Amino acid sequence: PDLTFELAGVHGTAVLRLGNVPDGWWTRTVRVARVDATDGFDFAAGRTVVGVEIVVSTKGSGLRGHVRTAGPSPPVDAVVIGFDEDARRWGRPVVANTFMVRPTEDGAWAIERLRPGTYRLIAVPAARAGDEDLDDPEFLESLAPRARSVVVTEGETPEVDIVVDQP
Repeated sequence: PDLTFELAGVHGTAVLRLGNVPDGWWTRTVRVARVDATDGFDFAAGRTVVGVEIVVSTKGSGLRGHVRTAGPSPPVDAVVIGFDEDARRWGRPVVANTFMVRPTEDGAWAIERLRPGTYRLIAVPAARAGDEDLDDPEFLESLAPRARSVVVTEGETPEVDIVVDQP
């Protein structure tokens, strides 16, 4: 009732997020003893951590759009890849600013509950990317020069149309 919580048995690097929240809610910030731990915190074994604060926003953010091919080409089986513009965050599995989404048959795609920030977006043929590639900084680096930069602000869901990258 007083919005406090206790977790036991947590050790190693972990990300704290609230689950089972209403649509549109997301974890804005996590602080441990007033230090930003939003992208993860090392909960060393046998250590008691106090002063954890989770700040939530009720202004949901996301992205949506359509994928198309250049010219009159027929639709292609593609995926939309989004990743943080800050390369220091690439390959860190605890960071939630990387995603891959498959468009519908008409090319529409959407990602909800996306943390505000600046992202790079690119659509590639599905055969060129797998889920494991999202954790590979070299793969993301190879896409970055051709990816489109998009800013997502809190409470907004911009629409972005993307042409499939076929180098």
